[in-house]
Amino acid sequence: MKKIITLLLMFTCVFLNAQNTVPTIEWAKTIGSGMDEGDGSWDILPLEDGGYMVTGQQWLGDITSEVGQLDYWVARLDAGGAIVWQKTYGGSQSDQIKRIVKSPDGGYLLAGISQSSDGDVGGHYGQDTYLDWWIIKINDSGDIMWQKNLGGTGNEYLYDAIVTSDGGYILLGTSASNDGDVIGNHNFAGFATDGWIMKVSVAGDIEWQRCYGGFGTTTLTSIQPTPDGGYVIVGETEALGGDVPQTAHGLLDSWMIKTDSAGAIQWSKLFGGSGIDSFVSVKLTESGNYITAGFTDSNDGDISFNHTAPGSWKLRDVWVVELDGDGNIVWEKTYGGTGNEAAYQILLTADCGYALGGFYLYDSFEGQPNRSDPLASTLVPSDGFLMRIGLDGELAWVKTMGDIKMIKYGTLP
Repeated sequence: MKKIITLLLMFTCVFLNAQNTVPTIEWAKTIGSGMDEGDGSWDILPLEDGGYMVTGQQWLGDITSEVGQLDYWVARLDAGGAIVWQKTYGGSQSDQIKRIVKSPDGGYLLAGISQSSDGDVGGHYGQDTYLDWWIIKINDSGDIMWQKNLGGTGNEYLYDAIVTSDGGYILLGTSASNDGDVIGNHNFAGFATDGWIMKVSVAGDIEWQRCYGGFGTTTLTSIQPTPDGGYVIVGETEALGGDVPQTAHGLLDSWMIKTDSAGAIQWSKLFGGSGIDSFVSVKLTESGNYITAGFTDSNDGDISFNHTAPGSWKLRDVWVVELDGDGNIVWEKTYGGTGNEAAYQILLTADCGYALGGFYLYDSFEGQPNRSDPLASTLVPSDGFLMRIGLDGELAWVKTMGDIKMIKYGTLP
């Protein structure tokens, strides 16, 4: 498996013209077994003392103990990227961490998915080939304080987790169940997925949950709190009816949902063209708008341009869209080359614009060549990228990188 690149962005922007200055690499680390299969880095959390908490999944290598096929893996790093301690969590089946969240009361929430029903995992709703959400609260030394399985007898997949103002947590992902903890799925159990959101207390107890979708598959991937106490959620859907507006653009549309504090929909909108379009990450801007990043292979509708040559098989571009507080498009831009590109994260850089991380396949990305060795993997060669854009989406710079897990960039001048 091609190693997943985790980008640690430490920007401090003071002047708008600083966005054109490419930061220097302070250090780069490859943490893991050195094997292609099984390694993956998913999330990173900067700490107040200058260190980091890094999460992922691995088999061997830097891991000193392994419980099952794939385990949650958490490492505490110092400011230079050296491992202070690391631990694995899981059972005898596959357990994959997706997010780490700093808890206001101390410690961390680990959130992901699990097939296990033994070891550190307290239970499982469906067959061991199906996935549940699995959340663990650990202290600052990595010891388990409590753990919870969440789901039904179908497949659940978790994409995002955030801390709430009362010290609890919001979890976001998908569900194909309509039993157990899942209530209100729009599809027949196991047929397709709804987006699934859940609010849990500081102790991990369920306070409320909701399904979003219609007839067909919906995937929700990113959530952010809004100043009015509600949430903005993004993802993709091919569903019809239910919560989904009837004006579908194409095969798969980007979907944005605005909710109140209890998850009730206040408004929702679809975006895209005649092809496949997805919002993967959302943040709130300084002006109170929403900035989203994902991918598109459309060249019509809401998408003004695709880098793929006209008449050829359309491939994905990175797609960034700013929307106002009511979900109306302020501006949108695509970035990429003639290959396949996608953004998986967008971050605000104070008043200086945005930074994006993602990957691209086959070809160059905004003039930067693909540096992966096609003979080093059985998969299609892919590189990661870090991109800097201004407040209006103007491209400032792009840096590409190959088979590296973690990169620390210096601050901008």
